[in-house]
Amino acid sequence: MAPRRFPDFKGPYGDHWVGDGTAHFRHHWGLSARIGRDHVELGGPADGHRRWVAVRNSMLFVLAHLYMQRGRYLLHSAAVHLDATEDAEQTTLLVVADSGRGSPRSPTRLCLPG
Repeated sequence: MAPRRFPDFKGPYGDHWVGDGTAHFRHHWGLSARIGRDHVELGGPADGHRRWVAVRNSMLFVLAHLYMQRGRYLLHSAAVHLDATEDAEQTTLLVVADSGRGSPRSPTRLCLPG
């Protein structure tokens, strides 16, 4: 399913190709995705837990490209909402980070006592 050339980008979960109105992704465990303007194809050899992980990672690529085609984007982020108190106004913090940089964990730690 992937083009017969070197990938445009080698990511932590697989290889990426972009061009000709179609994007391709091949997960390191064999599952592949092809995304066009009006179609998505997903398939390949992966079983058990590996299949679930490969599908999850591939779908992030698929969703990102479907959004980009429509001028929208995905953010890897988390948010913390703090209610108003006597000393402070209501606040919401949005934490945006690259994958693997702790964006889900950091806001959780902000909510812990101490």
